[in-house]
Amino acid sequence: PDGRAVPVQHLQELAAAHTEVYGAEVPAEAAKLALKLCPKEGLVLVCGSMYLLSDAKAGLSAGNDKI
Repeated sequence: PDGRAVPVQHLQELAAAHTEVYGAEVPAEAAKLALKLCPKEGLVLVCGSMYLLSDAKAGLSAGNDKI
């Protein structure tokens, strides 16, 4: 919701030239999707501000064995 944030569509366009891209408008939904798509030995990295991390954390489940 920060006015300085880059729209998710723009980030997807930039990354799509280099890798397969998935996106979500809401950080908690993005975290859920990342955990769902991540292989068991994989890693999900959240980059951004502490505010973004706080928002993404809402999508992470303490009961998930990937955390």
